[in-house]
Amino acid sequence: MSSITKKMITLKSSNGETFEVSEAVALQSQTIKGMMEENCGNNGIPILNVKSKILAKVTEYCKMHVEASLDAEFVNVDHSDYLKVKVAEYCKKHVDVNDLKAWGVIGKTLAKGIDYCEKQVDADTANSNDLKAWDAKFMKKTDMKTLCDLMLAANYLNIKGLLDLTCRAVPDHARREKEQILFFKFAVALFVLCFLFVGRLD
Repeated sequence: MSSITKKMITLKSSNGETFEVSEAVALQSQTIKGMMEENCGNNGIPILNVKSKILAKVTEYCKMHVEASLDAEFVNVDHSDYLKVKVAEYCKKHVDVNDLKAWGVIGKTLAKGIDYCEKQVDADTANSNDLKAWDAKFMKKTDMKTLCDLMLAANYLNIKGLLDLTCRAVPDHARREKEQILFFKFAVALFVLCFLFVGRLD
C-alpha cells in the first residue's frame, strides 16, 4: 500500500459524534463526494440522517472495501506485459541467438514467469474471496433493526455496494429470524407435550 500521507475527512453523525476517515473512504459515498466538491466539508461533513452507531458501521464497511481495492490494484497488473519484459531482458543479456541450446534456458525462465503470473492471479482471486467472506460475516453479525437502518444510510449516502449488500441480506435475516421463531414455538410445544405426558404417567 502507498506510504503517501492520506488526506483525512471528518464526518459528523446526526447525534453529534465525529468520525475521521481517509478521503478514499469518504469518497465511497457519492453523497459525500458531492458535498466535498461543493466545499461543504471544511469544518466536517454533517451526515444529518445517520446516527453514530450506523455511521460507525458504514465507515467500517467503506474502510474494508478501500483496503481491499488497494490490495487488488497491487496484484492486479498486466502480468503478461511483465512476463514479456522479463523474458526480453533475459534474452538480451544472456542469449546468443546462434546458440540453439540456450533456448532450453529461456524455457526454464519462461516457466518461472508463468508460475509467477499464476500465483498473482491466485492471490487476486483469494483477495476477492476474502472480501466476500468479510461481507457475509459483516451482515451476519448485524441484527435486523440495525440492518434496516444501515440500508437506509447506504441509500442516503449513495454507497451502491453497501446498498446492494444490505438489500440482499434483509430477506436472509427475515428467513433466519422466522426459522428461529418457529424453532422456539416448536421447543415450547414439545416442552408442553412432555409436561402433559409426564403428568398423565403420575
